[in-house]
Amino acid sequence: MATYTVIQTSHVDDYKRPSTDTTALITTSNYDEAITVAANTWLEEFQNDFVYDNDCDSPFIEDLKDLLSGEPTAETIVEFFEEKHHQIWEPEFIYEPWFSVSIQQSELESTTALNSQLIDDLMLVNH
Repeated sequence: MATYTVIQTSHVDDYKRPSTDTTALITTSNYDEAITVAANTWLEEFQNDFVYDNDCDSPFIEDLKDLLSGEPTAETIVEFFEEKHHQIWEPEFIYEPWFSVSIQQSELESTTALNSQLIDDLMLVNH
């Protein structure tokens, strides 16, 4: 079964004390849910970082408004930000953009019971 984890990464772009904060926003088996969470996260961060009192200081606002006027899918919004996030959140002192969102896909087997072999092995360990 495929699972999708949406991960938000924020970097503090400081030449003396750079840092990174990574947050798993959701893990789900529903791709549509994952892509929607990712799209909304990109949009919220753009608004929080660049829009002040209905003014925007990002040159990408016109491209974004053109995209949004066409009632895009969540996937289209994610693609827009994935293609442009290096320019939108351009770092000054670090290599990585200071904000990004990714979707990691993994295949998991359904587990309904504890691993009895592992438990037996642990019970045999000496202290």
